Amino acid sequence: MKRARGKKQTQVEPTRARRWGAALVMVAGLSSLTGCSFFKGLTNPDVAWAMSEPTPMAVVIRRTELATGIADQVDRIMADMPVDEAAEKALALKLGDAEKRLDEAASAPVYGGQPLRVVPAEAWLPTLAAVCAEDGGNDTLVGMLDGEVEDQLAVVLAQAAEIAKLDAQIDEAETARDADGASESAVAAAETKIAKLEEKRDQLEESFAPKREALVTAVREAAGKAPAKAKQRMTPIVLNLLEAVEDARIAGEAAILRYPMALPGITTDLQQAATRFVADVIEEQTGHRPSMKGIAPDVSLEGTDVKLGLNGVPAEALGDLALDDLIAEVTERLERYAGRTFTLIADAEATADRLAFQTDLLEAWRDGLEAKAEGTEGVIDITDVEVMAKAEAAGPKKDAAKEAKSLGKRSLSGLTVTTCGTADAPKVATVDEPPKQQPAKAKPAPRAKGPAATASAKSQKPAKKESEWIDLPKAGGGDGPMLERP
Repeated sequence: MKRARGKKQTQVEPTRARRWGAALVMVAGLSSLTGCSFFKGLTNPDVAWAMSEPTPMAVVIRRTELATGIADQVDRIMADMPVDEAAEKALALKLGDAEKRLDEAASAPVYGGQPLRVVPAEAWLPTLAAVCAEDGGNDTLVGMLDGEVEDQLAVVLAQAAEIAKLDAQIDEAETARDADGASESAVAAAETKIAKLEEKRDQLEESFAPKREALVTAVREAAGKAPAKAKQRMTPIVLNLLEAVEDARIAGEAAILRYPMALPGITTDLQQAATRFVADVIEEQTGHRPSMKGIAPDVSLEGTDVKLGLNGVPAEALGDLALDDLIAEVTERLERYAGRTFTLIADAEATADRLAFQTDLLEAWRDGLEAKAEGTEGVIDITDVEVMAKAEAAGPKKDAAKEAKSLGKRSLSGLTVTTCGTADAPKVATVDEPPKQQPAKAKPAPRAKGPAATASAKSQKPAKKESEWIDLPKAGGGDGPMLERP
């Protein structure tokens, strides 16, 4: 997907405060900025409900986080994780379990009990993130096909990461070029840097599409030739990943569809986000989520710089947390939140592109296996399961304090996710910002012949689950929300 390029304006660059105001008045023209997914959402019957839903920006952000998190987890499960019996069992999501996850998500503070749909992606993300292999002596999912396909996928993922890295560098250079007070020499230097980076990116992109197409063809052919036992093991996993990707695409399209309508309410939304962030920070630090009754944040904006005043926080709710530290942390989150609204479309479109490729890949895999969801044990379609948001559950649940502190920070939309890794492999990023700054996947060493062959996922020892913050890279660059997982 080609990047839209920004050019230095001949007129005076507006200040950050004026940019924020300009963003609000541009809403009428946002349909031209919302990309392919906006129009896909308009024509997708599975997203029709979003047209009339009064979705606030916080929920728009949450749905983009869900979509990005699922894309990350699908890559992990396809390419990085040894597939053993425990992993296969965890991937076999049951309808009752899915409904339970959706019901739990329905009372998340971000929904605020409003008449909003809890998208099926709310069930898929924690399910996929918690899938862990207990036995490292197994092939990855793509490794069940053949070594050449496994290497092809590694090349494609590595090149995608390199393109994303260049996008981030281009965005950084464009920010420097457009900075208030930038000298003519600084602007010229930035323009030169941008041109070189864009040339390099375009060269990479030119060879990228053919490699993706070749990989899709190779996966289809290799799946068709796989041994019967391997086909039997792969079938439910591939079909469920395909269902998860489809529900992630729905979440992303619903977010983009409602973004233009949510943007005018950003000032009110920031006030509500401040209240939520106060509760999040106190819960993360003390293990107890306070009642927010009587707490009155006062938020003002200067561009994406946030000024926060906080009244009504009872001393007993703070525990050992200093009020100044609370204000500093909440202010930092509000600034990321405000900035996130500017980059959301670019981020969401980057995630949509990843999900579209994953769809092509998994559909080819399914076709090669000649697999059908109907009649396949452990495969579930929850796209049509309708769950509406409800009021936040009153009172802490059992072990809530211990659980809250173990989860660490929440994402900007309140997400926390449990995930795992392997002792010999880096943890995989999950959710809060989209795929831009995502750490590049390390490309496995080429398969060597004979006894000196490099150890693969087969020899990796599974690591136990940990709590860890996940940086969801942004398609638009810059610091973004993070998804937390224990």
